[in-house]
Amino acid sequence: MFSVKVTSELEARLDPEFYSPRALATVRRIKALGAWIRLGDAMQEGYRVVYHGIDDVKNLDKSETAAFLAPTDVDSIGGFRLSQSLRVPKSYFTDYPKGIAQAGELLIEVKGNVKKLALVPSRLEEPFLVSGSFFKALLLDRIDSGYVFAFLIGSFGKVLKERLCSNTIIDYIARADLESIPFPDLDSKAQMFLGDKVRQAERLRKRAGMLEADFVEIIRQQCPEVFGSQQEFGRSSRVAPASLRRNLNPGAFNPERLRIRAAIKNTGGKELTEVASIEATVTDSFGPGDDYIGLDSISSTTSQLAPVKIAHAEVEGSSRVLREGPVISKLRPYLNKVSYIPAELARAVGSTELLCVKPKPGVSGWFIYGVLKLQCTVGQFQPLANGSTLPRIDAADVLDVVVPWHDDADLLGRNLEQAQAMYFAAEKLTTAAALLVESLIEGKITETDLVSAQNALERGDPSFDRAMLSRVTRQGLDISDLPPLFPDVDALYALLAQTAPDTE
Repeated sequence: MFSVKVTSELEARLDPEFYSPRALATVRRIKALGAWIRLGDAMQEGYRVVYHGIDDVKNLDKSETAAFLAPTDVDSIGGFRLSQSLRVPKSYFTDYPKGIAQAGELLIEVKGNVKKLALVPSRLEEPFLVSGSFFKALLLDRIDSGYVFAFLIGSFGKVLKERLCSNTIIDYIARADLESIPFPDLDSKAQMFLGDKVRQAERLRKRAGMLEADFVEIIRQQCPEVFGSQQEFGRSSRVAPASLRRNLNPGAFNPERLRIRAAIKNTGGKELTEVASIEATVTDSFGPGDDYIGLDSISSTTSQLAPVKIAHAEVEGSSRVLREGPVISKLRPYLNKVSYIPAELARAVGSTELLCVKPKPGVSGWFIYGVLKLQCTVGQFQPLANGSTLPRIDAADVLDVVVPWHDDADLLGRNLEQAQAMYFAAEKLTTAAALLVESLIEGKITETDLVSAQNALERGDPSFDRAMLSRVTRQGLDISDLPPLFPDVDALYALLAQTAPDTE
């Protein structure tokens, strides 16, 4: 609770949150910089499309449908991958032309949890429509959309969005309120320096996605029978007595599951128990500052991880002791919560729903992660899950799965390792851009510092940029008791070299 006396800052709104001390202090700080601009005045065009229901596409070929971006497709730092399942009829391009994403457009969630933001990349893999939960803002040419994204995703931008929410059940930000958000009106070079961090992150995510797609395609070429739509079978099957295992779970003899397993074995696949074991150690020894990986931390489609601190996870009871290597969730296998714990997170703890997969000597843990993430693996787990509300598999089910194998397993695994490094770097770059905007507003750096860094980059001199990045921690600039966000700036630059615009 708070109380505050407002005089000259009183506006048409009378809801208390609008006048929270933090929100008022943020507005004062921004305006104290001198040059500032309202979001509405920075727009060429703004629109929130209202769809009159979403038509079913299950009877349409994919060529007759269009991609659709919903808030659930966007992560907490603006990364997104268009869903293959959430699509709409292609006629929507004609029926809802304002819903078509435009390159460089800023997407601001204004209905729902109002926390998601995304930036439409300059090159689209395919045209797509944007959910009505987003406000689509096309900014003026002189305003860098990546910079505005960095401002809005940072703590000051979040405060200014939160103060505008109305409704009691579903949060909503009206257009006029959204347009009232102020932000610093910086020199174009300063905007570009900050915005390029966001665009670099987008390119890293794109390259990581390509590496992951290449992995899947190589496995698909080796065993095409287990990719694509599942085949329809009868509701019963006959198996040889020798096929009976430790239990008589009917799901183990699901006809489609048996078909997948046979097809993978015919191309040299292995049962996981041949190449790995399971560890499931728990601990009560952890502190509030330790990293925690819950199921929400794990992407269902990529190797991206988003650990949180124990203090924010509200952990009760024991946690899983995590080790470097693949992990897989026992709970709801259809969610495909499979990931790889890298060396930098090997001291983290996690949800007890996670099982640690320990590769046998000489086996690539990254390759095991990759094949466990495949849909043909999920297709083997799903029939085994027990429980109507919280369906689970167990460690024995995981070890029994048949996974594709490849002569170049180590190389394919290293490509997936590179993909995860790119996802991590993308998250850090987005965080750094937001923190640099905050540091500017707080007076820790100046607009001149940013302009100088951008001018140096344009001369081919990255020293200013590298020096600034080395100062960033998770909580801001120059905090001596915290590790740097980029402990190895050389490694970051090596990743960026693979995704430079002229290499695409």
